[in-house]
Amino acid sequence: MKDQLTFSDSFYAAAALALELTLVSSDATFKYIPRLKYMPINEYVSSILGESV
Repeated sequence: MKDQLTFSDSFYAAAALALELTLVSSDATFKYIPRLKYMPINEYVSSILGESV
């Protein structure tokens, strides 16, 4: 697991915070950002597959 976000990751996190959106990513580092709504990609896929059944 990496300790820091890249510039692009920081941009995505800032955009998600500003727009009050949930960020879906495989990078668990996002869960440590205060006030960011983060969902792991596997949880997102499971929820989508569960809804389509």
